[in-house]
Amino acid sequence: MELAFSKNESVPLIKSDPDRIRQVITNLLSNAIKYSLQGKIEIKSEVKGKVISVEVKDSGIGIPPSQISSLFTKFFRVKDLKTNKESGTGLGLWITKRIVNLLGGEIYVESIYGTGSKFSFTLPLSI
Repeated sequence: MELAFSKNESVPLIKSDPDRIRQVITNLLSNAIKYSLQGKIEIKSEVKGKVISVEVKDSGIGIPPSQISSLFTKFFRVKDLKTNKESGTGLGLWITKRIVNLLGGEIYVESIYGTGSKFSFTLPLSI
């Protein structure tokens, strides 16, 4: 498994809760590792207008299109033959979304089943 980090040099420091941001990134990275048995995981950050955007992209199993709309709901777990052996409570992405929203940001997902997923979140540059 390859892990790649990239940070645009113009990304400034922001005032926010470092413990909660760490929790968000840890959860997204943990999921990417769990569902990508081989391939690459990329983490990048950049400024987009008045927000900083952080992206975790993997080359894992992806998410069936019919289940994407439920990803951030409490106790939801992707139901698929490829995920049956993985353990979890179905709370990670729900908690992640709540944290991002409480910090004034938004979270997004794009996925192609069988190819991989990209989770990204934004946080305001200033409070």
